[in-house]
This record gives sequence, structure tokens and C-alpha cells, in this order.
Amino acid sequence: MAAMVAGAGVSMYGQYQEGKAAEKAGEYNARMDEIKAASVAEQASFDARQRAKQNMQDVSKGLVSAAGSGLTLNSGSVTDWEGDMQSAMESDFAAIEHNSELQRFGLFGSANLSRAEGKFARKASYWKMGATALSTAGSLGMGYASFAQAGKAPGGGGGVTTYGDGSYGGGGR
Repeated sequence: MAAMVAGAGVSMYGQYQEGKAAEKAGEYNARMDEIKAASVAEQASFDARQRAKQNMQDVSKGLVSAAGSGLTLNSGSVTDWEGDMQSAMESDFAAIEHNSELQRFGLFGSANLSRAEGKFARKASYWKMGATALSTAGSLGMGYASFAQAGKAPGGGGGVTTYGDGSYGGGGR
């Protein structure tokens, strides 16, 4: 019986440690997702700067080409083209920002989920510990009842005995 109690104690300690480890893993995963979300925001800012630089180069090339062909730079189709380029760049900025926000939203959601999974795993380990304790207590109780019935209960001097005449006794006669 002592081995059963010791085994239950070791099992319960292992279940407790398992819950703690799962909670720490959930927190770690959440932190990694938050770092990735910050990185996504930085990448979006970089992408927007790159797009602005590319747009300036494209506009400059277009204006040089227009001037070389003899078009007046502040009128008509050149102005329309420049406006279209500006509109396309703003659209690209909006797409970069939108995609970044979607990625960040997903990563923050994943971080929250990882934290929740860790906390639930820790709580589940407490339930496992309780189940182990109850199972062990039940097994010990059944073992004690078997010993008592056989008249070998520890400290009981023989348990309850039924005599041939139907009377009960608490030990010997």
C-alpha cells in the first residue's frame, strides 16, 4: 500500500510539472507571435518606403521621357499620368498596410490562443492530479476492505466476523 501511495504522489507531481511546462510553453509561443507581429509592422513600414522610392524613380523617369518628347510637364496627359502614378502608389500603401494589419491580427490571435491553451493545460493537470488522488484513495479503500473482510486489517484485530449462529463479533470469541 505504501508503494501505491508513493506511486500516486510521483504521478501527481509529474502531472503538476506537465501543467506548469505546458503553461510556460504557451507563454513562450505567445511571446514569439507578438515579436513576429512587431516584425510584420516593421516590414510593412520598410515595404512602404521601398514603394515610395520606386514610385519617385518611376515618376522621374516618366517626366524625363515626357520632357524629352517635347510635352509640357505641367499640363494635359503628363499631369494626368502623374496623378495616376500617385493614386497607384496610395493604393499600394493601403494594400501594404491592410495586409500588415491582417497578419498582425492573426499573430495576436495566435498569441492569445497559445496563452489560453497553456492555462487550460495547467488547469487540466490539476484535474488529473485530483483524479489520481481519488483513484488511489479508492484503491486503498478497496484494499483495506479486502483485508478487513479477511480479518487482516491493520490495527483492527480481525475486523467484523460473522459466526455460524448469525451473530457478529469484533475480533475473537
